[in-house]
Amino acid sequence: QTFIAMGTTYFAVPGGGSYSGGNTNIESGQAFLVRAVGSPGTLTFEENNKVNGSAMVARTSDQLSYLKTILKNGTGSSAAVMDGVVNLFDNNFSNEADIHDALKLVRAGETVSIKNGNKFLAAEQRQLPSENDSILFALGQLRQQTYQFEFTARNIPANVSMIFLKDTYLGTLSQIESAGTSTINFAVNADPNSSATNRFRIIFKYAAASPVSFTEIKAKQKTEKVITVDWKVATESGVAFYTIERSEDGSPFESIGTQRAVNNVRDNVYTFDDRNFTGTQLLYRIKANVTTGNVSYTAIAKVDILSGNNEISIYPNPVVNKTLNIHFNNSEAGVYHVELMNKEGKKVFRKTINITAGAHTSTVLNQHIVPGTYDCIITNQSGKSQVQSLLIL
Repeated sequence: QTFIAMGTTYFAVPGGGSYSGGNTNIESGQAFLVRAVGSPGTLTFEENNKVNGSAMVARTSDQLSYLKTILKNGTGSSAAVMDGVVNLFDNNFSNEADIHDALKLVRAGETVSIKNGNKFLAAEQRQLPSENDSILFALGQLRQQTYQFEFTARNIPANVSMIFLKDTYLGTLSQIESAGTSTINFAVNADPNSSATNRFRIIFKYAAASPVSFTEIKAKQKTEKVITVDWKVATESGVAFYTIERSEDGSPFESIGTQRAVNNVRDNVYTFDDRNFTGTQLLYRIKANVTTGNVSYTAIAKVDILSGNNEISIYPNPVVNKTLNIHFNNSEAGVYHVELMNKEGKKVFRKTINITAGAHTSTVLNQHIVPGTYDCIITNQSGKSQVQSLLIL
């Protein structure tokens, strides 16, 4: 466990076990290390520093803004906590690694650290996230198996519209809930890049104030060569035109087209077809260009696209009408297992399919599956799995 100062108390990471429920005490019989500033010093305990019992609970501040990241071995209810880090946010903190941050101690087993310059941290105090702000992770001693990140976010500023986990190995972005707990699975295989220490990072995106009232944006793969972007405006006035913007990783966005604004009083619907794209996952947003010179943005819409470089592709994402379109490109023929896991790690769907090389199949899900975010795991007869996050509407 690592303890980092937080006001008049401390925050324990990764927590759990005897440090569940906010316990921040040094328990009887425990050994501990303290980081010194400058020259070595002494640490003295007075009689009044003691507490009664062995599980005294010190509650943390409900106003604390933080993002806690736990690395687990495996997935689902059997997943075991291996390591963890925490980022604490306040504009009184510094983004430079300093004495107020907790260094990561070298140990055996799988590890996750926060990398800040040449420092590896277990807990970091930093300023509130800004647009395109990044948190770099450093992984260590991973094995060839499936792992899970568990993210817990509390009191993240309201103008942070989205938080993403960027996987540089797969080239994907997975959304992290900005309030509450979310999980993201990943796998390590024989490819050394899949266990690269710098495989993952966190990216924060901000929402600008809107002079027009956007109500919805959707991006959906219509065909293998066309992605349709739809957006709705409840009210608009003085909008010169809309710019359709696209990005692969959320930074930066590029303009791929414009559309003239209707400027009706209310309830306008716009559509744009993107016919020139590459990659495995794309992000879209719409910029409203107002005649006064102001601009406003929609939220970001994500779509996983069918790519000839992928062995297995699933589309559309988000999934509509409870139907998965699965394309097997350059995949070996044989038996495949399709499974859906919810956020709690519970298996809610399983189907076995038999395909030929390069086949395409549609799988209709059970109607009782509720809308939400799921991990779709497709496993071939050799035991090799591919995991993709799906949003089911």
